[in-house]
Amino acid sequence: MTTKTEKVQGLKVLKTACRLCHGGCILIAHVKDGKLVKLEGDPAGPHNRGALCQVALAATQYIYSPYRLKYPMKRMGERGEGKWQRISWDEALDTVAEKLQYYKDTYGPWSVAYAWGTGREPRGILLSASLVVGLVPPTELELATCASARLESQ
Repeated sequence: MTTKTEKVQGLKVLKTACRLCHGGCILIAHVKDGKLVKLEGDPAGPHNRGALCQVALAATQYIYSPYRLKYPMKRMGERGEGKWQRISWDEALDTVAEKLQYYKDTYGPWSVAYAWGTGREPRGILLSASLVVGLVPPTELELATCASARLESQ
């Protein structure tokens, strides 16, 4: 959520939060012509107090990487061949629903487990898809390796 907008020579300065990890550090984003050009830590951020980790510092590379997927893809060849075709969101969601239904019908409603760790994942979408095909209650493994290690070290 943007709480501050300031225009200086076509540059917008926006206050936001990083979601690349579980920290949720407060950031100041510099946007020019609709493109993120710089991120810096917000000194008023209670968690990061103006500092940024290596992940946040590389966020613009992450966002604008030519390898970043921006739409659903379907493998067209054998695994490892690198043959992919762009598909619609409707086709992608139908494919996931069909596969979830297959596993439920074949192995039972407890046969699918979701594993995630830091809250960045589309948890609501996955759980909603489970409800649609009757995978209730879904098995949920809450902690990923990174989150478990962090908790153990405290």
